[in-house]
Amino acid sequence: MGESVFEKVFYNGRLVCRGDGETAVARIDINTGEITTSEYVATELREITCNPTKCASYQRGDCRKVMNLQFLYPTVRFGVYQLDTSSFYSIVNVNSSLELNCATCGRLSMLPLSLKTC
Repeated sequence: MGESVFEKVFYNGRLVCRGDGETAVARIDINTGEITTSEYVATELREITCNPTKCASYQRGDCRKVMNLQFLYPTVRFGVYQLDTSSFYSIVNVNSSLELNCATCGRLSMLPLSLKTC
């Protein structure tokens, strides 16, 4: 099982910025130098600083933390699946559970874990 947490900005269902809290890759409007909200302007991908306290997209609520939890079903063909959440409490709960399992077992890989709804 693997997990990652990123800050992501979507416009019209398209990912335009993805960061880790320190650096991000964003689709930038070449004319304005800002993260683009339109698919009809000339853009380029640039590495930018990712600082949620100073980011205009984060301040507007366009950017949010998203956890991607990837897990393997070894007996199923193409058995790698991904579950995404942007819930703060779900992210904390999953991270805490994984840290507890890692501290108890010394590893996370190939441990038989199950997902349950509360």
